[in-house]
Amino acid sequence: MTVCVPSVNACLTCPDFQTTPVFLQIHRRQAATSRHLIAQADTKGQLRLAENLRRVQASLDRIIPALEALGKDGPDDEPR
Repeated sequence: MTVCVPSVNACLTCPDFQTTPVFLQIHRRQAATSRHLIAQADTKGQLRLAENLRRVQASLDRIIPALEALGKDGPDDEPR
């Protein structure tokens, strides 16, 4: 029997990763999914998967507030 294991988005841990506030909702959804998968991996004793997911989650925990700040301070939020 083959067990499917969720893949980890390695791009999110790349030091050259670039994104914009346009993708904020996608990053938020991925963070929620990642937290769920970390809990599942911990429960099942999948330590390597959990660690990989934690690296991605740490990146998302930095990316999301930075994008939120850009969204609030960006030129699209200024009156015209």
